[in-house]
Amino acid sequence: MEIGHVVRYKKFPHEKLHNQGIIGIVISKPYKVEYNLIVVDVFWERPRLSAERRTPFITWDYVDELEYVEGVIA
Repeated sequence: MEIGHVVRYKKFPHEKLHNQGIIGIVISKPYKVEYNLIVVDVFWERPRLSAERRTPFITWDYVDELEYVEGVIA
């Protein structure tokens, strides 16, 4: 997963978010958080309640819980 990739949540474990069709753009290189889990920062098209930054549109998300959006050129 690289900067500029267009992503959405995988159906599992985020079925509701997946079905809503929310998409975002990866804005960081992968990095590790607690327990050596790999995450990326994503700029989402809609505000996310889990956002901890100055904007509710940017969150970090686990790489394993995201998938690429096909047919979109980043």
